[in-house]
Amino acid sequence: MNLEDVLLASKHEVSHSVDGRLSLSTRKKVLVALGTSGGSPDLEQTGFRRRVLLDALCVRHVMRVWSEHFPGHDGPEVMLSTAFSVANEAMSLDRAQRLRDSFYVDAIDGRDYSVDQAPAMFVAHAG
Repeated sequence: MNLEDVLLASKHEVSHSVDGRLSLSTRKKVLVALGTSGGSPDLEQTGFRRRVLLDALCVRHVMRVWSEHFPGHDGPEVMLSTAFSVANEAMSLDRAQRLRDSFYVDAIDGRDYSVDQAPAMFVAHAG
């Protein structure tokens, strides 16, 4: 299956899943179709860029949950920008990891979440 077919099948599976999850076998198919390995540095970089794009699409899909609870806090957007910068080799991985750690401390460790804010915390985890 090519990437488009795998993603369409994954979308169908998740839309019909009771808990909104993909099976492990489907997740593995997605990773293979994205180009996660193959020995070629070009393929690995392409796979990395595709994974960053897929992650960004998923985060953007649920970003409203974050924005409803934390209006004006742009942490997940900063993390997406950071991920794109690393994928395009415009930022070092070390710098990106420091930014990620700072965001994590601010968004996860540095906040108390009420029960109704728990979904926003998961957006922060994804970002």
